[in-house]
Amino acid sequence: SLLPVSVLLFAFPSYERLDTEFAESWRAVLEQGAHPFKITEYDPSSHQAKMTFRLTVPLAARFLHLDRTGLLLLQALCGIILFYLSARLFLYLGLV
Repeated sequence: SLLPVSVLLFAFPSYERLDTEFAESWRAVLEQGAHPFKITEYDPSSHQAKMTFRLTVPLAARFLHLDRTGLLLLQALCGIILFYLSARLFLYLGLV
């Protein structure tokens, strides 16, 4: 069907903004991964606070020795796997 192809081709984030406004957020994630239990003070409504509150991504970066590019590739791979498994589940349950 065309749905998986359209999702994979048109659902990309804006990677050109990674080095501008999101650079500080990724720096915060990598810093949190280097020191996972260090309490950092960010504005509670900031993107940095939201990304470092969850320890899964910083710990994955630390244990897998990933930088920003590696984390983005891991995120993309997990998204494709999630999409594939969801499609398999829908086919198994007869919802499609």
